[in-house]
Amino acid sequence: MKIKNMVFNIVMVGLCFSLIWGICAFLMEVRDYHSMYDRREKDFLYAIQDKEYSHLWEISNEMRITDKDLSKLEEYFAVADYYEAALYYKAYEENGEKVKAEEKRQMMEEAQGKMGKYHYVAEQILEELEIIQ
Repeated sequence: MKIKNMVFNIVMVGLCFSLIWGICAFLMEVRDYHSMYDRREKDFLYAIQDKEYSHLWEISNEMRITDKDLSKLEEYFAVADYYEAALYYKAYEENGEKVKAEEKRQMMEEAQGKMGKYHYVAEQILEELEIIQ
Protein backbone atom coordinates (compact mmCIF):
# COMPACT_ATOMS: atom_id res chain seq x y z
CA MET A 1 0.00 0.00 0.00
CA LYS A 2 2.86 2.38 0.78
CA ILE A 3 4.36 1.79 -2.66
CA LYS A 4 1.05 2.58 -4.38
CA ASN A 5 0.71 5.82 -2.40
CA MET A 6 4.29 6.75 -3.16
CA VAL A 7 3.86 6.09 -6.88
CA PHE A 8 0.58 8.00 -6.83
CA ASN A 9 2.25 10.99 -5.13
CA ILE A 10 5.13 10.97 -7.63
CA VAL A 11 2.68 10.86 -10.56
CA MET A 12 0.60 13.69 -9.06
CA VAL A 13 3.68 15.85 -8.49
CA GLY A 14 4.77 15.18 -12.07
CA LEU A 15 1.34 16.09 -13.43
CA CYS A 16 1.23 19.28 -11.37
CA PHE A 17 4.70 20.22 -12.58
CA SER A 18 3.62 19.56 -16.20
CA LEU A 19 0.50 21.69 -15.74
CA ILE A 20 2.47 24.59 -14.28
CA TRP A 21 5.04 24.27 -17.07
CA GLY A 22 2.28 24.35 -19.71
CA ILE A 23 0.63 27.41 -18.18
CA CYS A 24 3.96 29.26 -18.08
CA ALA A 25 4.67 28.36 -21.71
CA PHE A 26 1.22 29.60 -22.74
CA LEU A 27 1.65 32.90 -20.89
CA MET A 28 5.08 33.43 -22.45
CA GLU A 29 3.62 32.80 -25.92
CA VAL A 30 0.84 35.34 -25.34
CA ARG A 31 3.34 37.91 -24.07
CA ASP A 32 5.65 37.34 -27.03
CA TYR A 33 2.80 37.72 -29.51
CA HIS A 34 1.79 41.09 -28.10
CA SER A 35 5.35 42.37 -27.82
CA MET A 36 6.03 41.20 -31.39
CA TYR A 37 3.02 43.20 -32.58
CA ASP A 38 4.24 46.31 -30.77
CA ARG A 39 7.77 45.79 -32.06
CA ARG A 40 6.55 45.43 -35.62
CA GLU A 41 4.60 48.67 -35.34
CA LYS A 42 7.75 50.37 -34.10
CA ASP A 43 9.71 48.84 -36.99
CA PHE A 44 7.26 50.43 -39.40
CA LEU A 45 7.56 53.80 -37.70
CA TYR A 46 11.37 53.67 -37.62
CA ALA A 47 11.50 52.70 -41.29
CA ILE A 48 9.38 55.73 -42.16
CA GLN A 49 11.42 58.06 -39.96
CA ASP A 50 14.71 56.77 -41.37
CA LYS A 51 13.34 56.80 -44.93
CA GLU A 52 14.11 53.11 -45.33
CA TYR A 53 11.13 52.37 -47.51
CA SER A 54 12.50 49.13 -48.89
CA HIS A 55 12.70 47.81 -45.31
CA LEU A 56 9.13 48.95 -44.78
CA TRP A 57 8.10 46.99 -47.84
CA GLU A 58 9.88 43.86 -46.52
CA ILE A 59 8.20 44.15 -43.11
CA SER A 60 4.76 44.57 -44.67
CA ASN A 61 5.17 41.55 -46.92
CA GLU A 62 6.30 39.41 -44.00
CA MET A 63 3.42 40.56 -41.81
CA ARG A 64 0.82 39.97 -44.51
CA ILE A 65 1.94 36.35 -44.62
CA THR A 66 2.29 35.66 -40.89
CA ASP A 67 -0.17 37.90 -39.06
CA LYS A 68 -3.95 37.90 -38.96
CA ASP A 69 -5.14 41.20 -37.47
CA LEU A 70 -3.57 43.93 -39.55
CA SER A 71 -6.25 46.61 -39.26
CA LYS A 72 -4.19 48.78 -36.90
CA LEU A 73 -1.35 48.93 -39.40
CA GLU A 74 -3.32 49.89 -42.50
CA GLU A 75 -1.58 53.27 -42.91
CA TYR A 76 1.84 51.63 -42.73
CA PHE A 77 0.83 49.08 -45.33
CA ALA A 78 -0.39 51.90 -47.55
CA VAL A 79 3.05 53.55 -47.37
CA ALA A 80 4.69 50.24 -48.27
CA ASP A 81 2.24 49.73 -51.14
CA TYR A 82 2.89 53.25 -52.39
CA TYR A 83 6.63 52.62 -52.35
CA GLU A 84 6.25 49.35 -54.24
CA ALA A 85 3.98 50.90 -56.86
CA ALA A 86 6.32 53.90 -57.25
CA LEU A 87 9.31 51.61 -57.67
CA TYR A 88 7.59 49.67 -60.45
CA TYR A 89 6.19 52.86 -61.95
CA LYS A 90 9.69 54.25 -62.35
CA ALA A 91 10.99 51.02 -63.88
CA TYR A 92 8.11 50.80 -66.37
CA GLU A 93 8.38 54.48 -67.21
CA GLU A 94 12.11 54.19 -67.91
CA ASN A 95 11.51 51.14 -70.12
CA GLY A 96 8.78 52.91 -72.07
CA GLU A 97 6.00 50.57 -70.92
CA LYS A 98 3.33 53.26 -70.66
CA VAL A 99 0.35 50.98 -69.97
CA LYS A 100 2.02 49.20 -67.05
CA ALA A 101 3.38 52.51 -65.77
CA GLU A 102 -0.12 53.99 -65.77
CA GLU A 103 -1.45 50.96 -63.83
CA LYS A 104 1.21 51.53 -61.19
CA ARG A 105 0.43 55.25 -61.12
CA GLN A 106 -3.18 54.39 -60.30
CA MET A 107 -2.00 52.02 -57.57
CA MET A 108 0.12 54.83 -56.17
CA GLU A 109 -2.90 57.15 -56.03
CA GLU A 110 -5.00 54.46 -54.37
CA ALA A 111 -2.33 53.76 -51.74
CA GLN A 112 -1.80 57.47 -51.14
CA GLY A 113 -5.49 57.79 -50.28
CA LYS A 114 -5.03 55.22 -47.51
CA MET A 115 -1.84 56.70 -46.03
CA GLY A 116 -3.69 58.87 -43.51
CA LYS A 117 -1.30 60.79 -41.29
CA TYR A 118 1.65 59.55 -43.34
CA HIS A 119 0.48 61.23 -46.57
CA TYR A 120 3.61 63.41 -46.56
CA VAL A 121 5.77 60.31 -47.09
CA ALA A 122 4.53 60.03 -50.69
CA GLU A 123 6.47 63.15 -51.64
CA GLN A 124 9.60 61.82 -49.91
CA ILE A 125 9.34 58.54 -51.80
CA LEU A 126 9.01 60.39 -55.11
CA GLU A 127 12.10 62.45 -54.27
CA GLU A 128 14.09 59.37 -53.25
CA LEU A 129 13.18 57.51 -56.44
CA GLU A 130 13.68 60.69 -58.49
CA ILE A 131 10.21 60.55 -59.98
CA ILE A 132 9.16 63.85 -61.49
CA GLN A 133 5.47 64.67 -61.43
